[in-house]
Amino acid sequence: MAIEGIPPQLRAAMDFAPLDIDQRGPWSALLAASFGADRARMLDLLDGLHRAATVIAWGAWDGGTLAGQYSCLMLPVAVPGRADPVMVGFSFNMAVHPDYRGQGLIKRLAAPVYAAVGDAGGIAGVGFSNAQGVRVDRRSSAYQYRVVGRLQSSVTLLLRPPSAEALPLTDRWPAYRCPDRTDATGLRLAPPPALLQFRYAEQPWRAYRFAVRPEDGQTQGVVAYRPVRVGGIPGAALLAVHGNPVPRLVAGWARAMWQAGTRLITVLGTPSAAGVVALRALGPTWRVPFHRSPYYLTVRPLGDATPPAFFDFQRWDCLGGDIL
Repeated sequence: MAIEGIPPQLRAAMDFAPLDIDQRGPWSALLAASFGADRARMLDLLDGLHRAATVIAWGAWDGGTLAGQYSCLMLPVAVPGRADPVMVGFSFNMAVHPDYRGQGLIKRLAAPVYAAVGDAGGIAGVGFSNAQGVRVDRRSSAYQYRVVGRLQSSVTLLLRPPSAEALPLTDRWPAYRCPDRTDATGLRLAPPPALLQFRYAEQPWRAYRFAVRPEDGQTQGVVAYRPVRVGGIPGAALLAVHGNPVPRLVAGWARAMWQAGTRLITVLGTPSAAGVVALRALGPTWRVPFHRSPYYLTVRPLGDATPPAFFDFQRWDCLGGDIL
């Protein structure tokens, strides 16, 4: 039924309430309808995220139909100069069923979600919006998200093999406890090991590859990547770097790529991200002026607790792998 055919009294009677994993059936159906996705995948996504992190979500119900939902993961953000990370509500997969769009449901659902994020100790909302989401952010002051900057895509050409020792390559996510970054100079998401495990090892519809730095029988660092083609030429996309130090990890991975015959490396990230900076040191690098699926870093302040640095794009250290 089109939204024009829904009686105003029915829309006014819509119920707004918290969502939890017990409502995974209608929740997955809404996500599948909203994103044109397979419902079984959406079930896997919901189950995995609830296992790996704290999820705060609200839904809008039209009787037994879930018309819209807004959800956040409670995630830590490491802040240089602070011993402990701060918590944020990381928004993901906001969705309104096609039959119910144009009624301002996202704004109404976001308000109680961020109230709950604040009650749980969150100091801000953080997310990566696509172009459609950014249009909502920019035209709606009530939504309160600020567009901090657009993630930049670049290509690095390896003219010679990096001097670092090549890291072993694998298609399996290793047993890894993700030691804290000691060389970090920017704000960065610090997902817990369980979320990394789900992100890289437990999604059957996505395939990643990894370069691993072992030391004393332990994994001290992981580089996540995937093969790509750049103008028809085989290349590799750097997705994420976990561990210390980032320049050594990126150089060791790039050496392995060189040995495998790969000369072009792509990356999507913030301008000052450590992985982006490390790649620039390995060869001539060009910024790609156009991206078919641009993503933007957005921040929603929660009162006076949100540090001003959160709104400075140059202070963030994010790569494409941070986008769930």
